[in-house]
Amino acid sequence: MHPFRHTEKLDRLRAALSNLSELQQNTVFKKFYQNMTNVDIAAEEGVTETAVRNRLKKIFTRLAKEI
Repeated sequence: MHPFRHTEKLDRLRAALSNLSELQQNTVFKKFYQNMTNVDIAAEEGVTETAVRNRLKKIFTRLAKEI
């Protein structure tokens, strides 16, 4: 990939992430920066694993549209 395109995509990703709700941003942080599993996130938040999985699916769909 051309370096400019890579930088451009990263900029769009950062912007899209900043448009997420606080809960969504925290979920992304836990999943990808703290390497937590969906089960671990669910247990910490007191929700089901399905709720976390559905939240992540919505996040990924939204990010894909914005990037």
